[in-house]
Amino acid sequence: MRLILSLLSLLMTLGISAQGQDLRPMLVDGKSWVYVYHYFEECETEEDETSEDKIYEEFTYDVTYTLEGDTIINGVTYAKLMRHVDGNSTYSIALREDGATVYCVRANESEESVLITFDPAKIAERYLFGNCNERIESINVNGREFIRHRYEPDEEFWDFDPHYIGVEGVGFSDAGLLGMNLILPKCLCDYESFKACYNKNWVCIFKNEDFYKEAVAQEPDDEYIPFVEEGKVWICRDDYGIYGSLAGYDVIFTMTGDTEINGKTYKKVYLRFPGFFGDEEQHYYCAVREEECRVFLVEPEAEEERLLYDFSRPEEIIELSYDNQTFVRDVGYQDKYCRPHQMFYRLYRNVDAINNGYGGIGDWREGVGSIHVNPFACEFFVKESSRIPCLIVVQKCTNSAGEYLWNLNWTQRPNSIQETHKEMPTGSTLYDLQGRRLSAQPTKGVYIQNGKKVVVK
Repeated sequence: MRLILSLLSLLMTLGISAQGQDLRPMLVDGKSWVYVYHYFEECETEEDETSEDKIYEEFTYDVTYTLEGDTIINGVTYAKLMRHVDGNSTYSIALREDGATVYCVRANESEESVLITFDPAKIAERYLFGNCNERIESINVNGREFIRHRYEPDEEFWDFDPHYIGVEGVGFSDAGLLGMNLILPKCLCDYESFKACYNKNWVCIFKNEDFYKEAVAQEPDDEYIPFVEEGKVWICRDDYGIYGSLAGYDVIFTMTGDTEINGKTYKKVYLRFPGFFGDEEQHYYCAVREEECRVFLVEPEAEEERLLYDFSRPEEIIELSYDNQTFVRDVGYQDKYCRPHQMFYRLYRNVDAINNGYGGIGDWREGVGSIHVNPFACEFFVKESSRIPCLIVVQKCTNSAGEYLWNLNWTQRPNSIQETHKEMPTGSTLYDLQGRRLSAQPTKGVYIQNGKKVVVK
């Protein structure tokens, strides 16, 4: 048993679909968002009059936006958002909600645009992020549970704040209902920052500081996907192309058979890498065993095992060490490229790197391991430390039933995550799980063909 942040069970409990179509509604008549309006005025000073530097003082006051009644634009019904300041009310914008997205028609305009969304694709498109990972969690605020969305853009966009936090029915941190700010104003200019959200009875339901509450721990379950399993196959690519495999998938790890080392039972791992070994045989590579969601590895001629993966305690940040170099594994979550119940972890150099949004140093997927470097080598810092001198990238990983646990194609086609291998195609060389070429038509079983695991029925 282990404690996991199970996205599916969480969504089922709260009645929320994975696509975010049944979130707590954003637009409810009488609901209000209070903001702090910031403005700056030049101060009179008796300091050195020759200085060109001016001194400014910041002033603030509250501004309230409230949903009040409906309006029809182009035959579509919208909620009216009114802006209240010092007893004066003005019409702000018209809003409508469709699933995880709120659309608006601004004053003096006739076409609608996206005001706020929890759809990672729309967020990435709107703010030019490229791909955007989404972590979905539950937080408790004054006895009520809210679904929290955390978005992490691709590494190339980490010059901006890489962590955007949104909460159902409320909006985004520092911006509330009015959208997301890439960078909060750092100049002397007027701006508004989100303060709190109220229901129609003026009971506060959420404050800006609530966005950063600890996630609610979920109930234990047994949906852990093991790493060590007879018949698993990792199909990889030499991403440097050093051994001519850049265009093909001829780096294949296979887990098959048992061995005993120091009184403990391990699974043997074989590697087929023609470009490196000069033949098409499977060469013994290492031995691995798994205990309480932790994976241990023994390399050839080594006497002691070393920790390879720690998939335990996904709700915690864990510090690990390899070759006297430490790093931290962030909390686990499910992104859109995970199978059901499969956890994703990002690795950082230290906790400060997580808190400050610095770039990660690697990714782990439960049941698969590292997908950007050799999955059977402790090489998170110095990739040259691998016994295979190249950068190996995992393209696919399948279990003994021929089901994908990871497929790089999912990053282009996430809706294909449930696909499994089909019947064996004809017309190319076939290998058994030990990498031996078959000369006759095979019987029922699992084989390797064109760098893929196929099932003959």
